[in-house]
Amino acid sequence: MNPDYLLTLLVEYKYWLFVPLMIIEGPIVTVAAGVLSASGFVNFWLMYLLAVAGDVTGDTIYYLVGRFGPENLKRRFAKWLRATESDVQEAKENFRKSAIKHLLFGKLIDGIGAALLFAAGVAEIPYRRFISLVTIVTIPKSFILIMLGFYFGNLYYQIGSFFDILGAIGILILLGGILFFFYKKQKVSL
Repeated sequence: MNPDYLLTLLVEYKYWLFVPLMIIEGPIVTVAAGVLSASGFVNFWLMYLLAVAGDVTGDTIYYLVGRFGPENLKRRFAKWLRATESDVQEAKENFRKSAIKHLLFGKLIDGIGAALLFAAGVAEIPYRRFISLVTIVTIPKSFILIMLGFYFGNLYYQIGSFFDILGAIGILILLGGILFFFYKKQKVSL
């Protein structure tokens, strides 16, 4: 999602749009909330509470799909992972034994978080335990993300300008290289 478009939407619809976007796009929306808080568009503490609520809601959706979702979805997911039925049973037992490690790792590493939250449901981790673990991790994680946006959000535009300049320099170097190549080729053929 384009950060400028996201900020425009959040300024326009403020709190109404924040939770659904948080469920879908988690960390980037929380950082954007920090930027908006620093700018005075929204209340910092309300956005922080909404970030935690949105993140935990998204985690719960993944868990519920893993726990109560259709069996063919679970089989497709296992097939995608190239896991046999015995692998799935072994993974369930392993996940049950070390749910804390798996969920902590899944919450801190965004790329694999959804898969581990889904796996927690498949492994039938008790919901009370699941929600306690993800909430304990989400509270500081959301705070750190919103603070990053609050204190460093103004760097977004400076970083963007830097990359625009860097891109223009790269294009000029590429064009110069192409021209040099054709010049040398022309000189050799004479």
